Amino acid sequence: MKKELKVRILSSVFYGIFFGVVLTIVGSILNNGRIVCENFPMQFISSTVISTFMGMLIPGGMISSVITEKITKPGTVLYKAIFNSILMVIILLYMCPLMTIFYGCVIGGASIAAVLPGMFSMAPAFWVVCVLLLMIVGDSIMNLAIRIAIGKM
Repeated sequence: MKKELKVRILSSVFYGIFFGVVLTIVGSILNNGRIVCENFPMQFISSTVISTFMGMLIPGGMISSVITEKITKPGTVLYKAIFNSILMVIILLYMCPLMTIFYGCVIGGASIAAVLPGMFSMAPAFWVVCVLLLMIVGDSIMNLAIRIAIGKM
């Protein structure tokens, strides 16, 4: 298997886990005012699987990189901020509808017409939290994927 493919798969899995945890916690707090422990495993697994699968299908990092390099130079804090901001917009464009439909329709039994109007209601909070966290741990997640893919772990 090519190293680039290994990195893409591993980074999708690791970021999927990261987003699974963060989106589940933030979503639970926004919806319920607290983390609902009995729902956490199912919500974490579903958001992790969806995030991982979509991360392999949609090259969000590549798209973010191309756009960000037109604005500023790589290696700066501004680059990381813009890159992570664009990446989160891309991720939330598919995660919000997919997770809303999954939780509202599949789990909750609501009609799709009932859940669609509110599908992006939590996106601003998710965006803020995830961009800030990615500024702190995003490079470490990617470096871990690269180190494992090239066999230096």
